[in-house]
Amino acid sequence: MKCIRNHIFTHKCVQFQGEYVQFDHFKNLYHAEEKYQSGICPKLSFSHIFPNTWEKMTVKLCTQLFSESVACGFEYYADDLKLDTFKDTKPTVKMVRQLNNSFDVLNGRCRNESITKLNWQAKKKILETTLWI
Repeated sequence: MKCIRNHIFTHKCVQFQGEYVQFDHFKNLYHAEEKYQSGICPKLSFSHIFPNTWEKMTVKLCTQLFSESVACGFEYYADDLKLDTFKDTKPTVKMVRQLNNSFDVLNGRCRNESITKLNWQAKKKILETTLWI
């Protein structure tokens, strides 16, 4: 996840499933959250968008950037407020949701959330749907 984030931030524009994801989308979301204070992305901070050397190594900042609330934030500003700076964010929303859903399946905070023989088929189905395998 950190490598994907750093790649996007370094190259400013990357391809995802034949469409473009831009660093400016994330930057615009941060600035819109500052301006409108909608509360849709409450954890989004300067460190998420402009991480220093130490913050680039923090998984928490990366996973929060690729979270469902960020995807909802893009949709809110594009669809509800109809801001021009968010009109091309659909590929970014798709990528953020795919990363979020994949991470949720693979990351368990406690033993009962982990992948086991009993729940493997259900988790595998979620991964297949998310990753289009």
